[in-house]
Amino acid sequence: MKMENRKNIINIINGSYITRNIINEPSNISTPDHFVKYSKNIFKDIKNIKITVFNEKHMKKMGLNLINAVGSSSQNKPRFLIIDYNPPIKNKKTICLVGKGVTIDTGGYSMKRPKSMINMYMDKEGASISIGILYTLAKQKYKNRIICLCPLVENIVSHSSLKPNDIIKAYNGQTVEIVNTDAEGRLIMADALTYACNKYKPDFLFDFATLTGWSDRINCHSSFTFFTSNEKIANKIEEYSEIYSEKNIRIPAWLEYKKYINSRVADVKNSGYHCKNSDGLMASLFLMNFIPKKYRKNWSHFDIRMSNYNNNVNIADGYATFYSIIKNI
Repeated sequence: MKMENRKNIINIINGSYITRNIINEPSNISTPDHFVKYSKNIFKDIKNIKITVFNEKHMKKMGLNLINAVGSSSQNKPRFLIIDYNPPIKNKKTICLVGKGVTIDTGGYSMKRPKSMINMYMDKEGASISIGILYTLAKQKYKNRIICLCPLVENIVSHSSLKPNDIIKAYNGQTVEIVNTDAEGRLIMADALTYACNKYKPDFLFDFATLTGWSDRINCHSSFTFFTSNEKIANKIEEYSEIYSEKNIRIPAWLEYKKYINSRVADVKNSGYHCKNSDGLMASLFLMNFIPKKYRKNWSHFDIRMSNYNNNVNIADGYATFYSIIKNI
């Protein structure tokens, strides 16, 4: 094995272990605030890093209402963590990584069954992968700017929890009908994706989320499913997946199906779609709705499954492909 390839493999392994360490923290420890503190500690000695944290009061003023609607009912209030790696290099690209950070997911009032609630402390995997990738690349003095945006919430039941049939105004100004409070990931990701585009105007946009479970249901050994309308990126995903033996299935980019996310009482709805067995596709189109059109071509969505499932190697599966795509932009 060439020395360069050996170093790359070591970087991938180290980054994936950092990711898994964050994923594996139980919810009584890894609250939104703890996730923030843990992340700050990881990046404290790395150059060209700026960390911003918005609390629930900030988000209310900013109009990040979907994040607040999901997370503000918990005593562990929501946070919006932004880690900006910006090296002093000319002609660099801007890459945004948006990661779902639900530190515990009970389903809210659309309560999960007891069996389905097991391991839901791992519903922060998307945010954990984003942090791990950014850390690994920043340590290598990566040539491009990367902004990692992590909406962090607990999805629980309380007297002020989000309810089915509530209508919430999103950050982009659209209204969202809440059909299922257990479809919370797409809500917090929607606000975060819009904010990423409006604030940072990325050349490339990637998001990571344990969103629908499609990658587990349609093929039990799939590391992830993915959605993109960019054929060049899709080919790269397939190329690196083959190298690292990280199986995946591409969600078809049937953009005409976007009409099915429309609501009769709001602009869009978060669940209850006409295409009942197409969760992965419909959730992808829901997210796409919140991305301004000029950024959609270079956006890729990764619907990941929790890393302990069918995972005999005990590292964050899918990580090597995600890392390699971004490293080689």
